[in-house]
This record gives sequence, C-alpha cells and structure tokens, in this order.
Amino acid sequence: MKKDIFEKLSVPRAVFHLAIPTMLGMLFTVIYNLADGYFIGQTGDSLKIAAVTLSNALFFLIMALANFFGLGGASVISRLLGQKKLKQAKVVSSFCFYSAFAVSLISSVFFLFFMHEILILLGATPEVYPFAKEYYQVMSIGAFSVMLQLVMGQILRSEGAAKEAMIGMIFGTVVNIILDPIMILSLNWGCYGAAFATVIGNISSMGVYAYFFLSKKTVLTISPRYFIFSKRILKKVSEMGVPPFFNTLLFSLGTMLQIKLSADYGAIQIALVGIVNRILSVPILLMIGFTNGIQPLIGYTYSAKLLKRMSKALRFTMTIGTVFGTLCFAVLFLYAKYFIGFFILDESSISLGVEYLRILVLPFPIISFVFVFTVFFQSIGKAKPAIILSILRQGLIYIPALFILKSFFGMKGLVMAMPYADMATIIISAVLYFSIRRDLKVERLDIKIPRNLRV
Repeated sequence: MKKDIFEKLSVPRAVFHLAIPTMLGMLFTVIYNLADGYFIGQTGDSLKIAAVTLSNALFFLIMALANFFGLGGASVISRLLGQKKLKQAKVVSSFCFYSAFAVSLISSVFFLFFMHEILILLGATPEVYPFAKEYYQVMSIGAFSVMLQLVMGQILRSEGAAKEAMIGMIFGTVVNIILDPIMILSLNWGCYGAAFATVIGNISSMGVYAYFFLSKKTVLTISPRYFIFSKRILKKVSEMGVPPFFNTLLFSLGTMLQIKLSADYGAIQIALVGIVNRILSVPILLMIGFTNGIQPLIGYTYSAKLLKRMSKALRFTMTIGTVFGTLCFAVLFLYAKYFIGFFILDESSISLGVEYLRILVLPFPIISFVFVFTVFFQSIGKAKPAIILSILRQGLIYIPALFILKSFFGMKGLVMAMPYADMATIIISAVLYFSIRRDLKVERLDIKIPRNLRV
C-alpha cells in the first residue's frame, strides 16, 4: 500500500501521483474509442457508424454493472485501509472480483436472450439493425472482459497503485488499436471486427492486472481463498456501488433515448450524435479520470481523520479541473470544424456537427465540479447525495429535457438537453457539498470475517 502518498507526500504531488496515471489510462480508453469510430468511418458506410454508435449503449450498460462492484468496492477498500484494516480490505477486493464475474455471466445470457428486443429499444432501424446485431452479439459474449478489467483496475487504484492500473489499461488499449485496422479493414469484418478488437483488448488488460495480483506486487488480492459471501460486505459495497451504477446506467439510457429520438431525423443524425459524443469523451473522461484518481486519497484521509489534508486535496482538484475545462472549451469551440471533419467528409454534415459540438461544450469551464463533488460523496461513504446527483443529472433532469427541448427546437433541442442538465446539477451538487461539509463525522467500518482467515 502506498501509505506515504496518502499521509506524507505534499497534497499537489499526492493528487498528481494518483490522478495522472488514471487520466492517462482514461486517455488511452478514449483513444481506442475514437479508433473504433475512425476505422469504422473509413469504410464509408454511415449505417455502420450509426450501428456502432447505437450499440455503444450496451457497452455503458456493462460498465454500469462493473462500476457497482469496482467503484463501490474501491470506496469501502480505501476507507478500510485508512483505518488500517488490511485483512478486511483483502476480503472486500476478492468479493468484488468474483461477484462481478458471476454477474457478467448472467448478464451475457440476458443480453443474448433479449437481443432483438434490446436492439429495437436502442433505436435500431431496419437498415441499421444487421450491423448493430454484429457488434452487439460479440460484446454480449465478451461482457465478462469489460466488467472484470474495470473492476480489477479500480481495486488496484483503491490501494494507491494508480501506475499499475494505468499500465494494464494502456496495454489493452494498444492491443485494441492494433487490431482495429486489421479486423475492420484488412479482414473486412466491419462491426464484428470492432467488437472483437474491443473484447480482446479488455482480455489483454485483465492479463496484466492478473500479473500484478498473482506476483504479490499488491496488498489486495483476487484470490478465491479470500472470497466470502457476506450480507454485510454486499450492503457496504452496494451503498457506494449504487450511485455510480445509476450514473452509468442512466447515462446509457439517456444515450439510448437520445439516439432513438435522433432516428426521427435520419441515420446521418445518429452518426453525428455518435461523432460529437466521441469527441467530447476525450475531455470528459480526462476530467473524470483526474477526479476519480483522488478517490483513494479522499477515502483514506477521511477514515484516518486527516480532514485538513482531505480538504486541501479537494480544493486543489477543483482548481485544476476549472483550468483544464476552460482550456478544453476554448479549443473545442474555436476548432470544432477540424474535429468534426476528422470523422466525416460531407460539408453539410460537418456544419451541423460544429453547431452541436459548440452547444455541448458550454458548461465545460465548471463541469468538473460535479465530478469532484460526486467522488467526494462516494469516497466518504455518503450514499444519499451521491445517488441524488446521479439520478438528477442523467435521469430526472436530462431525460425530461430531451422531450421538452425537442418539442421546441427539434434535433438541436436533443443536443441542448445535456448542457442544461449539467448546469442544473452543478448548482445542486454545490448546495449538497457545503451542507455536508458543515457537520462531517467519520464513520468506523466493521466487516466481520472468519478469525482463522490468514493474511
């Protein structure tokens, strides 16, 4: 465990030490996401672009399940480490890994059994359906790889091993990027190729993570010897797993709904929504990566009652997030045409894409506040405000906004819905944060495990 990072290193250095590897890992994830879109775009078939865009909603559904165990477990583990309860932290890490594996197998069966219904629900039109089915089938079978690599990475980060988590993520991404042009273009597998490359890349990440755990380079473990099914563990993991689960799930449902409503305006609009979302995924995931990187630091310092150090880490992260968000806003707003033109060549489509992109970047200078406040609530075990933010931003505000703004502004209204939801959530999250900070009490964690379990 990186104890010195949590307790002794200066706050800026500790934040960067944990957050930069997480950001870089996220960056490579974005790169492979963009690579899928780029190489599919090189086929010149807008139906295939629309199919991958539509099927990406399945990827987010799998991520939602992974975040339940990954982020929920990481919150519990980092607080246990802060209270020096190493044996209990090992048990929780093993519980999260094997529980995620079991849920991934059940999910694969469910996704395949209801494939037709889910694809129709996602908004697959008759011309897009055959291509979407190709991507969907492979991703459903490979759901275990997506879930387990995400959970393993979160477990590593929870003990401060951000560099090791980054290495695994980057390795899998590089494998994916190498396979994309081979499978999509050279072998002419199209959407099948994009999905196979993604699954193989995730399995490669799992291999790297398994090496770190099995070589005992970590204090946590995925050994079945430490697996205990306990209602107490499930309850604690669930308390902090539900907010990121709902956040990702509602994001997926919101994306599905946006795509379905966009289908009323033609396949090219679905493709444009996918392109703009892929571009925005770069700065958004970088900001999320930076804020998620401090999760173990916040959880550890909170449980260890180092509250001044915790507050300094939060303020520093907010400052960096504001500066980065403002720079991203300026670059994307001024050079929107070049970013859209990278994915599509038609001039009229580029003009529409530029308009959509400029609308969506409006909240960027302060959007990181939402991510920082959410990570804060998750890290200290405050489930209610974390759930409130998750449901509000992606559900109770965003989904109604899609319908209301569409009725007034058509396709442009579907694009305007997210900035509207972001701004409203920023205000609410700030109110929740300051109300909780006034009376912050440290909760002692206690997870019962067998006495004969040896560390």
